[in-house]
Amino acid sequence: MRLRTALAAGATSVLLLGVGVGTAAASPGQTVTDLTAQTPEELVASLVGDETAVSNVAYSGAPEASGSYSGFTDLGVESGVTLTTGSAGEDGALLGPNESGSTTTSHGLPGDADLDNIVEGSTRDAAVLEFDFVPTEDNIAFSYVFGSEEYQEFVDTGFNDVFAFFVNGTNYATFDADGTTTAVAINNINHLRNTGLYRDNPVDSGAFDTGLDGLTTVLGLSAPVQQGETNHIKLVIADRGDSSYDSAVLIQAGSFRSNTPPTAASQNLSTDIDTPLDITLTGADAEGDPLTYTVVTQPENGTLSGEGADLTFTPADGFEGETSFTFTTNDGSVDSEVATVTITVSPVVVTPTPTETTTPTPTPTETTTPTPTPTSTATPTATVVPPVPTTTAPTWTPAPTSTHTTPPATGGGLATTGAEGFAPALAIGAGLLLAAGAVLLLTRRMRKSD
Repeated sequence: MRLRTALAAGATSVLLLGVGVGTAAASPGQTVTDLTAQTPEELVASLVGDETAVSNVAYSGAPEASGSYSGFTDLGVESGVTLTTGSAGEDGALLGPNESGSTTTSHGLPGDADLDNIVEGSTRDAAVLEFDFVPTEDNIAFSYVFGSEEYQEFVDTGFNDVFAFFVNGTNYATFDADGTTTAVAINNINHLRNTGLYRDNPVDSGAFDTGLDGLTTVLGLSAPVQQGETNHIKLVIADRGDSSYDSAVLIQAGSFRSNTPPTAASQNLSTDIDTPLDITLTGADAEGDPLTYTVVTQPENGTLSGEGADLTFTPADGFEGETSFTFTTNDGSVDSEVATVTITVSPVVVTPTPTETTTPTPTPTETTTPTPTPTSTATPTATVVPPVPTTTAPTWTPAPTSTHTTPPATGGGLATTGAEGFAPALAIGAGLLLAAGAVLLLTRRMRKSD
């Protein structure tokens, strides 16, 4: 059961103990030096460095509530300046490990009017550090972590502790939540909403080396300033609703610098139903600083896995439609504006596989062309009849009349004398040639007719 006690303004500073409250010893390597051991001017110098001209430093609140710190590496803000609503030292909730869920130091001091306007209620035990400075550029940036013992059990109650960083009257310790500029407070960043900016640290879990039960991720702020002129800064933290359960902010030393905020790129992506999608988040930084990526809101119809810029979106079983998530980039000092990744999950369209149609190749039909039967009538063939040699009988001159008379041949042969016997011989030869030619022609015709 929680013990809450509201002390009137100006009451003596006391340590208010409730169930489970205890004083934790600091973890090895962690140190805090509060304002009982140093001046507010030294505190501001450790925050902004020696190159920035600073003046009119003022602090209001309990000296034990604020100071310088170191050794908080796992929180992402290793050393710097802390403001708390309780104690910054060993009596408070800042130093690790976490051994109590309700560490409380109440000082009975008033709250802050500017914070009252932010949380729409009365604040208490405010710690305020203010100073003037002359910047050399037109923009400044800081990195910080806000944490509290109010987490998680007093989320969405009236105990809404809050931190603000005013530059020339405007609070820049804000973040974008669904297009709305939202202050850094218990009810705005927690395990129920804007969960990407929240880290849980249950008692005895060892999750983070601090006594705070919950804390934000490393947040950044960037603010415009009037270059070369005097500007005013006010850092303030307070309890809201009562003075119980400490809250704290840790502002990284050396993070005060001129800076252009990084950017984060929105994307429109798509995947098929029940099909995971690999996503690479993208952003840019004008100064070339390395970027870190933080998911601010998770998708409603699926889950994200992975680290940094490389994520995998797995849609919910059977989900079809559009879903989205948001993220920011950080350059080590300040967050970008929130970017949105929109994912369309579509049903799988099954395209029928074309059936291959095979056109049969016609089988050639053997066509036999009949060979024409020759007729008995032979194709007329020109017959060349060899010319019959013409024998010109030699001119014959009768020999002189001889008185010699050739006696008749014996054996009944034909008796010829001189020229009288030659003429008949020529005639017989010519006849024989004609006969031979006729026989040859007849033979050729008979062969052709066969």
